[in-house]
Amino acid sequence: MREHPSCLVVTGGELELAFARSFLERETFDLVIAVDGGLKYADALGLKPDWVVGDFDTVDEELLKKYCPAKIPARLSDEETMEGPSKEPLEEQVYESAELFGQEETVGSVELEDGRIVFWEQHHPEKNETDTELARSRALELGCSRIVFLGATGGRLDHMIANIQMLSACLEQNVHAELVDPQNRLYLIEHQAEFEREKVWGKYISFFPYTDRVTGIHLAGFKYLLHGWDLKKGVESGLCLSNELAQDEAKIWIDKGVLVCVESRDRG
Repeated sequence: MREHPSCLVVTGGELELAFARSFLERETFDLVIAVDGGLKYADALGLKPDWVVGDFDTVDEELLKKYCPAKIPARLSDEETMEGPSKEPLEEQVYESAELFGQEETVGSVELEDGRIVFWEQHHPEKNETDTELARSRALELGCSRIVFLGATGGRLDHMIANIQMLSACLEQNVHAELVDPQNRLYLIEHQAEFEREKVWGKYISFFPYTDRVTGIHLAGFKYLLHGWDLKKGVESGLCLSNELAQDEAKIWIDKGVLVCVESRDRG
């Protein structure tokens, strides 16, 4: 394995298998992490995960037995859960139950029939992080330099927003991370980025403030140019929406702040 491997994270959101198969024909990864219900997608795609991560509350029991020999109980008891009979303020219950949230983690490995070793990392369902966030943390701990998330955008909007927010930890460690689906590729930009017509995901390229304010935005090689423009969250959102390449190569550079970049294409 390379010193700084690339990692594919297959999550339990909505995933079009036809798209995933096409994507995997063009891309190769050194590591594969299956996240909870995403294990069914990995299995359907013929992927062999190196790690299986999550609370395992949505994965098929029979499929899970292949990778994880035992499960942590599905929920805390009524006396322990924050939704139980206690009438104490939520904040007090959280602090009183902190040790329960911190200790409910199990890491192990299992040898499959083909001799491969698969590592599994199980957490209690009552936790602060999402399963995908835990998989991201595992990928960072393994020293990955590039992380691609499949199944992280479809379905519930709250999960998708959480998945976008968790990309900041990757950026802080100078790790390129992106969420991909049939229509979109989403990632964060700090300082600068370059685009090539043959490599972009689709016709449209949009930019949105990830930090509260992004200053000194410059666009070159695009249909709509900017020279030292500032953007603030929720203001002039259409300014950087659905831009297009005007040349075979284009570039963006930023004085300060972080942008969300979405390369997108229409269905059809």
